[in-house]
Amino acid sequence: MGANHVTQGNAKLLGGAAELVITPPVGSPTLGTIQRSTGVHDDLYARALVLNDGKQRVAILSLDLIGMDFVLSDRVRKAIHERTGISFTLVHCTHNHSAPFTIPWSVIGSRWLSGPGKTWRDGLVPKLAELVSQADAKSEAVFLRAGRAPVRVGTNRRLETDEGLVMKPNPEGPVVPWVDVLRVDRLDGGPAAILFSHAA
Repeated sequence: MGANHVTQGNAKLLGGAAELVITPPVGSPTLGTIQRSTGVHDDLYARALVLNDGKQRVAILSLDLIGMDFVLSDRVRKAIHERTGISFTLVHCTHNHSAPFTIPWSVIGSRWLSGPGKTWRDGLVPKLAELVSQADAKSEAVFLRAGRAPVRVGTNRRLETDEGLVMKPNPEGPVVPWVDVLRVDRLDGGPAAILFSHAA
């Protein structure tokens, strides 16, 4: 995978990262299967990265959730701004189908979010703001490396049939056969954070 330094000359870039477990209580319904969890195999995480070029700070927030509605996203961004002064926050969800409801989709989701799930969902807002604050506090001199590598872990799932388009494997359909990677490296070369993007 090719890599190149983004920071050049006397340019200074600061970066800091932090993570937090956001796993809901066992028994919470998961959005992907519409079934209640029976245990925890792997925790769900929120991960924050703050970059600062001396003129502007930006935060990138990645959550192991299936998605997020605009109302919750706006509340998170507002809380981050009030806690840290950061005005630009990108909120990203990994689209994890084993994650709990964060949007009132289906009767089960609406009931959970208005009942036992409300405390968990509302509690995300101050926790995520504090997480970004922790990432900002860990800021140190960093440089960026960017690259792309071939990968094939997914398949096209839109199949044309006589009845129309259906959601089934389509091995001949278009896919994105690469992964884009952004490394945030400390001056000693060790990674402070790694971001990647791949459509699977």
